[in-house]
Amino acid sequence: MTCVICHDSIFAAQQAEASGARGPRTRAAALSCGHVFHKRCIDRWFDTSAQTVCPTCQNVHTGTVLTLYIDYDETEALRSAEDRTTAEEAAEEDEAELRELRATVRELVEKLSHTTDMARETIQVATAERRVHNERLYELEERDEEIARLESELSESQEENEWLGSEIGRLERQAKGHLGNIRGLQRKVGEQRARIDELEEFDSEWLQSEVDRLEQLAASHSNISGMNQKIRDQAAQISDLEYDNNEMCRVSDAHRVHIKSLQSALKSHKNMLNEYGRYNSSDSGCGYY
Repeated sequence: MTCVICHDSIFAAQQAEASGARGPRTRAAALSCGHVFHKRCIDRWFDTSAQTVCPTCQNVHTGTVLTLYIDYDETEALRSAEDRTTAEEAAEEDEAELRELRATVRELVEKLSHTTDMARETIQVATAERRVHNERLYELEERDEEIARLESELSESQEENEWLGSEIGRLERQAKGHLGNIRGLQRKVGEQRARIDELEEFDSEWLQSEVDRLEQLAASHSNISGMNQKIRDQAAQISDLEYDNNEMCRVSDAHRVHIKSLQSALKSHKNMLNEYGRYNSSDSGCGYY
């Protein structure tokens, strides 16, 4: 039996009293309700409480506290029987609790095993998905790099096309100016050729008569010399005009070749831009994940 106030065994206190040990809690005491405590514990309980209430049943105690004198041998027998009963009950409770714990542990082990298998499968699936995701991400990074490279090439091509357009415009304007000069030179050459044709129309008879006339005018040698110099000057001018005409024709041919090469380069860049547009349209159809 245990004192509910100090939680020590009352029989152990009686054994100590029988062995000659005396102390503040060695004697037992009973209240009017029949509950037993240590004498010193119940006296202190009443001293500190406003009412004389039993700590166990909460009934008001009337009368005096009875001191109990219990024989040790009887107490020991009661205590042994009580201890055996308590031990057997405790053993049965422990056995039942042990069975419940074993069942609980078995169930937890099964659940843990199932959870572990599911976690392992989940990890494997997640690892495979992560591998596929990393491969897809690597492909997307490569495609992004390729798109960035193509965009850079496109930007460079656009700049080059702009430069080619301005260069073609400049060359066209320059070619128009050269064509104007060529036309002017061609008109001059045509005029000189007309003059030459006019001079060639003179027949030999007129030339002979002219020579005879000039021979008759041998006295005026200075006039003949001046005419000869004029003829030489006209021949030299005609030669210079023919050289200028040939030079302008060569420059015009060179400009035509250069314009054709620029047009071919512009056509190749347009083809490149069309190819890049088809590549972008094919990429936009595949989608990203």
